[in-house]
Amino acid sequence: MAGSAVSALRLLPWMLVAVCGCASLGAPRVEPFRVSDAAGLGDPTRRASTRLVLRGLDADVERDLPRAESLYLRALQVDPTNPYGFLALARHAAQRGQVEKGLSYADQALALLRLEQAPPGAELHVRGLQGALGARRGDRAAEALLAQASRGAPQVWGDGHLDASELR
Repeated sequence: MAGSAVSALRLLPWMLVAVCGCASLGAPRVEPFRVSDAAGLGDPTRRASTRLVLRGLDADVERDLPRAESLYLRALQVDPTNPYGFLALARHAAQRGQVEKGLSYADQALALLRLEQAPPGAELHVRGLQGALGARRGDRAAEALLAQASRGAPQVWGDGHLDASELR
């Protein structure tokens, strides 16, 4: 009888996985977020600001980095509460190796995304950027954020970074 109780206990974790689903073992996968998904959302000011972010991402893809940064900053002049402007700036700073600047932008993006209850994929991008940037300065806890992003959106974060075209 004791042997069967031990066997049942060994099976318990696997039974829980079967009942609750495999996603409970790690970061749930999310649909990759793109700024273009948010292009038509919000009031006219937000839409205008998001269009500027999209133009900035296009400039980033074309490797026109000064123009991209200028467009992101202009987007935030139009709407200082646009989390996608801060998200794009965080990605841009990460691309340029500007760790502290990127982390500051990522923190601002995260706070605004949470206020807006944005799609989980947008927050996952911020977490991935925080992880990638933090890892550059040797922060071991940041590596866990990057791993979480990689598990949550492997098609985007599997290589450890977020390209402008992936965010566009």
